[in-house]
Amino acid sequence: MVKNLNNNTQSEVLTGILLVFPKHFVHVIETFNDVIRTIMKDIENSSTMDGPVSKAKILVISHDVPHRLYNMWHCKVLDVQAAKIDLYEPTDSNNRLVLDILEQVLNLGNHLAKQPKLNLKNALDSLHEKVPEHLPQQDIVGYLVETNDQCMITPKEYLDQYQTPVDVILDSEMTWPMPIRLFPYN
Repeated sequence: MVKNLNNNTQSEVLTGILLVFPKHFVHVIETFNDVIRTIMKDIENSSTMDGPVSKAKILVISHDVPHRLYNMWHCKVLDVQAAKIDLYEPTDSNNRLVLDILEQVLNLGNHLAKQPKLNLKNALDSLHEKVPEHLPQQDIVGYLVETNDQCMITPKEYLDQYQTPVDVILDSEMTWPMPIRLFPYN
């Protein structure tokens, strides 16, 4: 999907990172709004099937970011098994957990941006050994995916916000009899 989007959009490429855990994944996408909407439509269309995409949640969408954190799109499969992934009990609020994951992903992007291009593959391969504090914990990711909290939205909710026309009912349309304009417009 990422390769097709990069081929279809000549003006701006999609950058970011995909961290694939055994049961979940975290995907950071840096691109412009039209591509994000296309990705959300694809996720929404594929969410009717059972699979890891069916419970996708959006942690944050930032607009007007001055520069990109990732210089290209990366993918890293993490074969790390978490102990008691289904038994996670949060000690912080869900908002705090989301902020922690966002901080970790930003720190990971900063770490990768500091790596020379020749050493980038080695840096990606040794993420879990060298900078485990920058990787989101999969038990927290699993907990956030399973919970229904207002601090995260689904791709369907995102599409509804940005594609549904605004339907505003003015107060003057709800009063009867119709108000009489006392002052002429001329």
